[in-house]
Amino acid sequence: MCGSGQWEIDMIREFPSVHIVGIDYKTIPLAHVFHSPKVEYIELTAKPYSTGIHGLERFSENSVDFIVLRDTWFLGVKNHQWTDVLRQVYKILKPGGWLEIYDQDIPLHTGGPNMCQMEEWASICRKMFRISQDELEKMNDELSSEGFINISAQSVEVPVGEWASTPVLKETGYYIKDLKRRRLKIRSPWIKYANKISDRRFNQTLEKALDDCETYRAHATWVCYDAQKPL
Repeated sequence: MCGSGQWEIDMIREFPSVHIVGIDYKTIPLAHVFHSPKVEYIELTAKPYSTGIHGLERFSENSVDFIVLRDTWFLGVKNHQWTDVLRQVYKILKPGGWLEIYDQDIPLHTGGPNMCQMEEWASICRKMFRISQDELEKMNDELSSEGFINISAQSVEVPVGEWASTPVLKETGYYIKDLKRRRLKIRSPWIKYANKISDRRFNQTLEKALDDCETYRAHATWVCYDAQKPL
């Protein structure tokens, strides 16, 4: 998932000969202001019952050196799809190639009453559509079962909001909170349907929940997995 596209810019600066393909489920703002023959953007359509491989089927076997999946699990789709995704990743990676997975554990910590309400609505929605929150906890086993080696995991606590004391953490918290907002907005049709709530109530609760992040100093756990395809 390419998000804003900043990661692609940083990679080009560090590795001038690289060719990058960024795949995401929304309009990619940076693609309209940043142009490079070394970067290709692919936009997919998010569907609640999608059965595709999220764009990875476009690549031939043993053709990719490095794959990053960022915030993919948090989007929430059928559990079996993640096995399909990892299997496809393994297929298209070159021998010795690496996979990195970055994702946010859920729910937020100390999010306040309104954010707790949003998390409860999201949980009811996931249950209705049979989406598990446990995939990250099982990731080590999932990667191993698909044939990956040299698997490692690490996690870090990050602020959600601009309440932190240092400029770097303030900026990080700003982006994490905005990411949380966009994720909930993207999934709002299904959350409202599952909980039988109005658009007005959803939006009002969301705005209060984002304010709660500052008041209650919300934070989240970010998880990173690294895994290699054998030579």
